[in-house]
Amino acid sequence: MSILTNSVSRSRLARPHCAQILCRHVHLGEKAHHQPIEELLLPRYYERQYYPVKIGDVFKDQYRLISKLGYGAYSTVWLAWDKRASRYASLKVCVQDDGTPESPILNEVAMLRRLKKFAAEEESPGLFFTRLADDIFELHTPSGARHYVIASKPQGSSARVLQEWYPDGGSCQSFLKAEEQESQTPSIPITPADGRAPVYPTRQPDIDITGLPILTDFGQMRIALEGGNREWCMPDVYRAPEVVLRLAFSLDMWSIGVMTLELLEGKNLFNHIDRDNSQYVLPLALAQYIGYLGAPPLELIRQSPIFSDYFDKDGKFLHEEIIPQIFLEKFVTTIPPGEEKEQFLRFMQKLLTWDPEARANSYEICDDEWLMRPVETLS
Repeated sequence: MSILTNSVSRSRLARPHCAQILCRHVHLGEKAHHQPIEELLLPRYYERQYYPVKIGDVFKDQYRLISKLGYGAYSTVWLAWDKRASRYASLKVCVQDDGTPESPILNEVAMLRRLKKFAAEEESPGLFFTRLADDIFELHTPSGARHYVIASKPQGSSARVLQEWYPDGGSCQSFLKAEEQESQTPSIPITPADGRAPVYPTRQPDIDITGLPILTDFGQMRIALEGGNREWCMPDVYRAPEVVLRLAFSLDMWSIGVMTLELLEGKNLFNHIDRDNSQYVLPLALAQYIGYLGAPPLELIRQSPIFSDYFDKDGKFLHEEIIPQIFLEKFVTTIPPGEEKEQFLRFMQKLLTWDPEARANSYEICDDEWLMRPVETLS
């Protein structure tokens, strides 16, 4: 799942032409040393799969396209003006639907419809942190290809973009200092430490300024089944070990762990992709799990259908030569050695385990000593 934060949505969007403000704001997320990327040359880009959107297009006689906000492997995202509701909308125009059951597009559409129904029937605090679809409709090309479009409330920059905006990689203190400055003196711009252009918050009392993270991407969302889910899922660099082992999985706590590390360090804990051939390397994934987590429990891996392919009868990994010498305490560099880092590492050890049954649950981590530290003491 992707996470957007609505803290950047403070730019005033009272009229359509103010979309330029939002676009400039998103652009500031790029680091100065980043080189321009030609989107058309990305490995998984196939032009025919994308719907040919043009600025000024009107969809459903309702949404007028104003600006491009971003793109991904399965969609392009656009800022639009909803003429009927007189407000802005974010339109996620998905790539061509291939109709396969594994399609992340069909999965996301189905999950969003399910969430919408749930929101109408139930009350849950989690809905406050979830961007539901306001509208889902289809576009068709002359060749008959179908493209789903998901209309939602616009949010601010993603957590990754915000993180890249800060020279130090977006530490907790960076965000806290910016929040404190903005709340005390909203007319004064927030100026990056490396001298890039300042950002004027243009804070208004009637604008949502919570700064809370919002879940926005549901292409890999799954419904929990009795007896456990076992299908192949999750993005490659975040995949939990039980998914790789084809065992029943429980992913929420694992996902919190790898996400926390990525937000803290600005990079992924695991990197088991053959970039030259754009392939997931399963033995390398297992080797990296062993490097960070230690040897897997024998009673766990014996249940796996791939046990004999990668382990001997005693649970010894058959490719020990590729196990990297990596340690979680060395991966974490943004927290200096000391009490806080020790608490953080213990927090991670509760979340990142081979056996999903051994992970802490949500109730247990809520009272974790690292999470309960006073904010002003965080590095």
